[in-house]
Amino acid sequence: MTRQPLASLGHRIVHALAIGGGWFIYFWLWWRVIYVYGQGLSPLVALFLVITIIIVPTITLIWILHNVRIFKRKGLRRGRTTTQDNYVSDWKGRRVTADWINMKQASSIVISVRENDKQYEAG
Repeated sequence: MTRQPLASLGHRIVHALAIGGGWFIYFWLWWRVIYVYGQGLSPLVALFLVITIIIVPTITLIWILHNVRIFKRKGLRRGRTTTQDNYVSDWKGRRVTADWINMKQASSIVISVRENDKQYEAG
C-alpha cells in the first residue's frame, strides 16, 4: 500500500488553495479576536492566545516531522510486529496462556486478567 501522488496539476492547485485558505481563515479569525478584544485582554487570556496561535501549531509541526523521520528510517509498515512464541509470563510475573498460532491470524485479541493469570484469546 503506497500513497498515490495527487493526480494532476489541477488537483495540486486545489489542494494547495484549500490548505492555504484554511490557514488564512485560522489566522484571520485569531487576528479578529485580538483586534476586537485585545485592549481588555487579561494576561491569562493573552497567554492562551499565544499558546493557541504559536505553540500548538509548532508542536504539531514537530510531531509531524518526527513521524516523517521515523517513516523514512523504517519504511512502510508491512504488518504487525512479531513477538516471541515462548512468552510464559508478563512483566508483572503473571502466568500467560494463549494459542499463539491463532493470535498471529486474529484481527482482534481479548486479554483477560484473573489474579496471577493472564489469558489471550482471539476475538
